[in-house]
Amino acid sequence: MENSQENNQKDKSYILIVDDQPQNIQLIGTLLRPYYQLSVTDNGHKAISIAKSKLPDLILLDVMMPEISGYEVCEELKKDPATKDIPIIFLTAKHESEDIVKGFKLGAVDYIIKPFNKDEILVRISTHLRLKASEKMLIQKNEELKMLNSQKDKFFSIIAHDLRGPLSGLVGLSEILCNELPKLPQEEAMDLLSSIRESADKLSKLLDNLLQWSRVQIGLVKFTPVNVILHTLLEQNIDLLKETANRKEIKIFNHTPKNIRADIDVDMFNTIIRNFLTNAIKFSYRKGNITVNTTQNENGEIIVSVKDEGTGISKENIEKLFKINEKVFSPGTEGEPSTGLGLLLCRDLAEKMGGSVEVISEPGKGSTFSVIIPGGKTTEVI
Repeated sequence: MENSQENNQKDKSYILIVDDQPQNIQLIGTLLRPYYQLSVTDNGHKAISIAKSKLPDLILLDVMMPEISGYEVCEELKKDPATKDIPIIFLTAKHESEDIVKGFKLGAVDYIIKPFNKDEILVRISTHLRLKASEKMLIQKNEELKMLNSQKDKFFSIIAHDLRGPLSGLVGLSEILCNELPKLPQEEAMDLLSSIRESADKLSKLLDNLLQWSRVQIGLVKFTPVNVILHTLLEQNIDLLKETANRKEIKIFNHTPKNIRADIDVDMFNTIIRNFLTNAIKFSYRKGNITVNTTQNENGEIIVSVKDEGTGISKENIEKLFKINEKVFSPGTEGEPSTGLGLLLCRDLAEKMGGSVEVISEPGKGSTFSVIIPGGKTTEVI
């Protein structure tokens, strides 16, 4: 019960009341206490100190006070970047427009004329707190948009850089082939054609990942779950990449139990696993081993991991792997290119399935990439 009351208090807006008349403080305090957290003081110097240390959501400030007036308090608070945005409502018995205008010029958001009307006080305070909350939200959203735009600008510059490599290869090699084909021995011509094909493959994979990632971002990729046996699906993905692994004499082992099923989007899952396996092959040394395993944790979540014995990744670079505005330029063990876009796609697809992606790695000791998906069920498979 006490915790509930404490939470309710924390959820309430915090208002500072400044008035040198005890009866006014008592009246306003009694009216506002059921709805807001309150601090009260009877002089301007204390008000400035409280405002700077506690940063209230709103200040009710009497104009006419001894030692220092409400106008001076307002002026002082508006000079300080920490307190300048706190809404200040003046409490005054003055009706002259000149006094009211002076308060607005100093930065006040409103006036409440004495003697107080209870309903008016509540409505004015509520209105300005809502305005302040809306303004804060708009500022926050604006900052988020600025950050996203900055990240995307950097991301697209990275993509442009990655496209330039294979495109330059295509243009340069095809130009040589066009100009020199009649003079070239067949073996050299075939080497050039093989290099052109390799550049085209790199470009195609990059564009495929980019297209799929962009479709995820704008919500065109829908999650369509199907209940499947994971061992079978993983075997299919391993078979697709066996030829690539064989070129480096790498063996891939599937240790996934045959009785684990999961409700997954097959296309999304395949994309994640193929990216994991492709990276594992790329960063494994010749004659290395790659292990695919699937476990289920105490929360019922299914963890599908791809472990290699390759180069590993530093802690600093692990933190950059899933950031749109960061780039980890790291070629494979035999110079294979890497864009990093595939891992961004893996993270987003895993989140679409209600899951996540995790990385455990250490330089020189290999890496384990895991996709964690909501729990499925186990069945006997004969």
